[in-house]
Amino acid sequence: MRGVWAQVLDLCLQGKNVFFTGMGGTGKSLVLKLLLQRLRALHGDSAVAATAPTGVAAINVGGQTLHSFAGCGVPTCVASFGELMWRRRQTWEGLKVLVVDEVSMLDAAFLDWLDVIVRGFRGKRHSEKAFGGIQLIFTGDFHQLPAVKGKSLPSSHQRPGQDLSQGRPAKATGSDKVLPVALRDLTACIFQSACFKEAKFHVVELTKVFRQEDVEFVAMLARVRKGDVDDKVLRFFGKLARKLPEDAIKPTQLMCLVKDVHKENCEQLRALSGTTHWYRANDSFEYMM
Repeated sequence: MRGVWAQVLDLCLQGKNVFFTGMGGTGKSLVLKLLLQRLRALHGDSAVAATAPTGVAAINVGGQTLHSFAGCGVPTCVASFGELMWRRRQTWEGLKVLVVDEVSMLDAAFLDWLDVIVRGFRGKRHSEKAFGGIQLIFTGDFHQLPAVKGKSLPSSHQRPGQDLSQGRPAKATGSDKVLPVALRDLTACIFQSACFKEAKFHVVELTKVFRQEDVEFVAMLARVRKGDVDDKVLRFFGKLARKLPEDAIKPTQLMCLVKDVHKENCEQLRALSGTTHWYRANDSFEYMM
């Protein structure tokens, strides 16, 4: 299996666009860490961007969110891309490698609009290549985290005409290339985007799980990951149930939705005895040159 890791490293160091994936525990994070070290030694720190869709994921790769790096923040409309990203055009012009972790959390429309603007920054000589010829290294697992749903960008849009002197998207016309995003009314995965298809990624799947040694347990986790759950799987995980200790520490609950977490936290706060006190903070800072 180390050979598969070497395959990923070799493809990336050859300048190929690479997407490597695998279930939890197959070493994606370790491979990514090794990749960043090798690529920065080859190209320099400023030419290699380590990004992720969320702050927590970005911290894990020692980088920043893709939205922050791009300069667009969380765009509320298509015009946000050109207007806000123009300030970061020199960074994009000098970039050689864009690394994105947890790519399953990116929306297809976001990736395509980002691609449009970056191609403009990189000039006409590179405009026919995804992200203007910047090497793309994506990793993540589409069986785990879905795309983050924010304010929807048009997913059935057309590629805009590009004012390369200003870096802002012009109004789309009927003659412009239609982006083949499959889902028009729902958040689409990035492999449904035009950019992903045009980048012609070399796809490598890591299959050896190092986090667990129990072969049967790994097999059951793999089935759950794919939604292949039957009575056998339920009985297997049911046997892992155990009685929790009866003490003052309440067990941590894991929830899928932020609204459920907020509801539970509010209920627990309301159950506390005593008087509620409010404190108003007055923060200030001094900017030092």
